[in-house]
Amino acid sequence: MDLPTASFNAYYDGFCNSSLWPLHHYFPGAFRYDAAEFQAYLDVKSPLRTTAKKVDQKDDLIWIHDYQLIPLGRMLRDAGIANRIGFFLHIPYPNIAFLRLLPPYADLVRDLCRI
Repeated sequence: MDLPTASFNAYYDGFCNSSLWPLHHYFPGAFRYDAAEFQAYLDVKSPLRTTAKKVDQKDDLIWIHDYQLIPLGRMLRDAGIANRIGFFLHIPYPNIAFLRLLPPYADLVRDLCRI
């Protein structure tokens, strides 16, 4: 899926690599949060959700790989997709004390539980 450069920068270089990655690797000094980057992180998943809804078959397993896609499982469920969903987190999951540095941490935890 092609993304406009600004969307990619906000989503991947911004929220993924400046917010999630440092917290998951216990580097709070490298952590920064920007609400617009978090919104970009959510927004880039809409085309994936739309495509999955168009092509999924009843017995398909949907595989979500890594922290860049945490909210996608919830978005698929919200779109009515009932397929089995697998999720693999390639990085360590942080202690809640670190995760709480992230303002929308509770949303991401809930998203993981919806998979």
